[in-house]
Amino acid sequence: MVDYINKLFIKGRIGKTPDVRYMPSGDAVANFSVATSDGKEVEWHPIVAYQKLADRAKSEFSSGDIVYIEGRIKTREYMTDEDRAHNRRPRKIREVIADTLHLVEKNKKAVQNSSEVPENNDSSQPKAEIPLTNNGIPSYL
Repeated sequence: MVDYINKLFIKGRIGKTPDVRYMPSGDAVANFSVATSDGKEVEWHPIVAYQKLADRAKSEFSSGDIVYIEGRIKTREYMTDEDRAHNRRPRKIREVIADTLHLVEKNKKAVQNSSEVPENNDSSQPKAEIPLTNNGIPSYL
């Protein structure tokens, strides 16, 4: 038997404050992007959070915050009115569906409303402690 895994771990900085909408059922859906970098390139990851996670993202996260996200990759298709009018194929987008959200560090500039905040790592900022194994994977997995 083959075991397939669709699991993603991201730690990065939020681009814009999460946009929260509500489905007809009343369930919340939050959309935001997180930037990661390998030192050379910045990669943006579209994140989708549902229900309680969406409400948390709305109340706790803002632009510039550093977050840790666990989730899975989902590809969905959509069509615009222009696509339909021109008989085009559906567009595809890959998103990260969040299963876990952790605030690692608040954006210091947003917290203190000052452009003179040093970019050092001071310990006065709240941080989520995520226990990791020796290979860097969260210990609860």
